[in-house]
Amino acid sequence: MKQAKFTINEAQDKFISNYDELGLKDKSAVVRQALDCLMERIENERMRKGVDLYAEIYDQDKDLQDLTRASMEEWKNGGTGSRDDNTS
Repeated sequence: MKQAKFTINEAQDKFISNYDELGLKDKSAVVRQALDCLMERIENERMRKGVDLYAEIYDQDKDLQDLTRASMEEWKNGGTGSRDDNTS
């Protein structure tokens, strides 16, 4: 693992000093766990924004909605669509 040096405030120091109460091995484990949680939260936020953007675009694109509905109907009805069924 790589090492890093950084500054924390008193409250943060007090928090990581209670690593054993948190069920962690040492102060470094607290920092790693916190960073993992932050990274996951940021990634989830990015994904949520992407989903929101897609939903906004979909809501505004009637052609895409029609295409989606048609594809769903074809799928429900067992249609083959435009794929080739060459089974020789």
